[in-house]
Amino acid sequence: MGADTLGPAWLRSAFGSWSNLNSVHGASMKLHFAAIVATLVTFAAVTSARSQGTVLFDTHVPGIVDAPVRLWTGELAGDEFVAMLYMGSESDSLQPVGVPLRFGIGTSAGYVRGDQAVAVPWASAGSEVYVGMRAWAPWGVPEDPPPYYGASNIIRIRLGGGEASPAYLVGLQGFAIVPEPSALWLCILGVVLFAPTRNRPQQ
Repeated sequence: MGADTLGPAWLRSAFGSWSNLNSVHGASMKLHFAAIVATLVTFAAVTSARSQGTVLFDTHVPGIVDAPVRLWTGELAGDEFVAMLYMGSESDSLQPVGVPLRFGIGTSAGYVRGDQAVAVPWASAGSEVYVGMRAWAPWGVPEDPPPYYGASNIIRIRLGGGEASPAYLVGLQGFAIVPEPSALWLCILGVVLFAPTRNRPQQ
């Protein structure tokens, strides 16, 4: 192929040779060529984004998913707690995906009601991944560990994306958020230390 050619025959036929870009109409053709390249790049980026796997972060889809999260007291988790999805190609190597979402309140208490799909950057539409959900008090993160923490069972799902709808968290089960041992022991210690003072007879 000569140095002045632009590529395959069909591309040369469409845009002409590179030498033509330096002709009288060179400036106009260069702008036209740049616009076409930008369009192709944008199309490739959009196609790539659409091919990413997606999942709907909603833990209460009637007839499909019902995974309420409760506190150690038995109450349903409210918006003072958050949850996040963790995914991986293997069940023992889950990584955070998306952003933490707060639990709902009122009739949505105990549930995460995300109305948008979560994209999985490293997995394509239709691929199978392992998924778990973790919940904690928002003043900490699961790796700290936070003072209150809980985790779901791990499920395997086939991701949506592309022309398919986002996958549901089918098989996800509810769980409890409980105090981490350090926080629990501090509570017990406080009760133990406070009790003698409270019960001491007045002089």
